[in-house]
Parts: sequence; structure tokens; C-alpha cells
Amino acid sequence: DCLRWVPVRPGGGGTGHALICFCGNFGILLLNSSWLSVDGGKTALDVLEKMVSVTMMRGAQSGGVVTFEPTHYNYKQDHNSSCPSPPPLKGVRSRVVNAKRTDLSQRIRRKIVRDNGTPSLFGAHPRLKGSNHPLYADNDNNARLVRGFFGHTRFATTSKASFDGTHPHQWSPRRNHTVFSSRDASPALLGVENFITHNGDFEFFQINSKYYDVALLQTWLEHVLHHPMPASVDSAAIAGVVDLLRTQGSFALSARYALCVGLPNSKVEMEPSVPYPTMEEYEDIAKTFENVLMDMTTSGNHNNNHNNHNHNNN
Repeated sequence: DCLRWVPVRPGGGGTGHALICFCGNFGILLLNSSWLSVDGGKTALDVLEKMVSVTMMRGAQSGGVVTFEPTHYNYKQDHNSSCPSPPPLKGVRSRVVNAKRTDLSQRIRRKIVRDNGTPSLFGAHPRLKGSNHPLYADNDNNARLVRGFFGHTRFATTSKASFDGTHPHQWSPRRNHTVFSSRDASPALLGVENFITHNGDFEFFQINSKYYDVALLQTWLEHVLHHPMPASVDSAAIAGVVDLLRTQGSFALSARYALCVGLPNSKVEMEPSVPYPTMEEYEDIAKTFENVLMDMTTSGNHNNNHNNHNHNNN
């Protein structure tokens, strides 16, 4: 390149200069409950702030973090277990557009604390929500919630830095869906939502061997998902595509995927000649498949119980 640097593969020898490429993605998983219980998450936030500071070397115009926390902290005890049954989780985004003479890493940290912290007495450092809650504590079955933070700092190379253009991105808001377990096919009503952080460019998407540019895709996603485009940046379109592709366990989401992406005549259209079904209509379609699956599993359980009964009699 212009600096006469030659990238060197680690461990591969060579005499060139090492070239380090910086990415805007960062994140932490607090697998050990002590990260929360000892100091309320202060040390974890110190690490997270340092991560943001490092990514600022590539640009510091805006940044954000998403974490997942319980929709409520009231929990019930499972009669077959010594640990509490965890409640549903919800995503909480903390996003910041940096000012002219402010430190982005510090601003993101303060926003995380405002969105996910609880005030402490006597001026002490605020604690992250759930830091002293049994849901996050170790237990005999090693079943507990784990706090995680996932984020991205952005340098707007092709557009103006804005709050809407700041990661993490989400196209469709959280919605409850009937989701069947891959373990035993049991249904549960779960909140489904997708967030993405993305480093790079998203210019085309392929359906049935045909490529569509992102501008057309953004308009099409509004028709398909029935939600307005959250931001004009290309990364936001990835969030919409993920909404289409993430379907496991849900017949309603799978039906939408099949119609929009999976059929031989599926295509991206600026103005569809026939409106795409709403999610309520997909859910009506899904009920047929859900009822068949539940009948099959109920019948299978009945046959197993019958066979076990005969075996015991013999």
C-alpha cells in the first residue's frame, strides 16, 4: 500500500510489517456471576468502556450497545428443580451520537447505566439491574441468566452520523410468537426480536439467483415486514433481512419466509401487485400446522404410554 506495509499472517514468518485492521464490533458475556454480584457490574462496565475506547481508533461519531434483561423480576420456582424458572428476556438498546468535544466511550457507559442501572444510596456507583437477584446467582443446577453486552461504534463513511443510523439496528419491534421447542416439540409463547451490529457494506441481496440492490430491498422490506424503514443506512436493511431469515420453531415466521424467499417465483418488488399478508394472517395460516403437530405429538405420547402399560403388564 502507500505506506509500503505488507500484511503478515501470524505465525507465518516473513519480513513485512504487521498490519492490524480495526473493527467496530465489541461485546462481553459475564459468565461468572461475580461480575455482577461483587461490585454491581462496575468492573464489567470498566472493561466495556475500554473496549469502546479501543474501537474509537477507527472513528468515534456514534455507538451503541444492546443487552437483554428479564421482562420482569418476579420468578416462580419449578417444582422439579431447585432453581427458578427464568422469565422472558427483552432487548434494551443504549445508543449515543457523540458531540464535538466529548468522549464516546464515557457517553455510552453513562447511557448504559441510565438504561440498565439502579441508583445506589449515599452516592455509590449505580448497580446493573439484577446484580443481587437470584436469577443471576449460581445454583445447584448451574441454570441462571447471564448478562451480555453487544455493541458497535460507527464512523459514517457514506452518510451523516445520526441517532437512527447508530448500531445496534432493529427493523421489526418485539412481538410474541408461538415457538415450538426443538427438543420435545412443546409450544411456548416467546418474545421474538432481532438486533444486529455490522461492519462493512451491504449492497446486494440474492433471491432465486437474482441480485437486488439495497435501495430496492429497503422498499420491499417495508411491504414484507409491514414496518417502516428504521434508518436509511445499509446495516438497518440487514436487520430486516434477519427478521425474514430467523424462523426456527415458528410456523408463522416460516410461512412468511416461504412466501417471500422460499418459493420458485419469490422476488423483490418495488410495488407488489398483491399486498403481502400481515403477521396476523400468517398466524392464522400457522394454526393449521400447529394443530397438526400437536395432534401428532399427543398421539405419539399416547402410543408410548400404551406400549409402556402393556410392557408392564407382561
